[in-house]
Amino acid sequence: MADSVGMIGALSSATQGLADGFDRFNRAADRISRDTELTDLAGNVVQMQQARHEVRANLAVLKTTDELVGSLLDVFA
Repeated sequence: MADSVGMIGALSSATQGLADGFDRFNRAADRISRDTELTDLAGNVVQMQQARHEVRANLAVLKTTDELVGSLLDVFA
């Protein structure tokens, strides 16, 4: 029971992390598109790269959790 709660928590955190990463990326892209003089291009590109890493890390959590659930199903099947 505790393991399933932990997996649900991991899935929930990873899903929220994906949403946050995509949101961060989109906000930075929006700032770049509105900044005609590109006064903070470097800062916004850094934000986009951080968002990219955030999304990749959360996808890795989802993948690992999926594999763990698959392994548990194999054990109990």
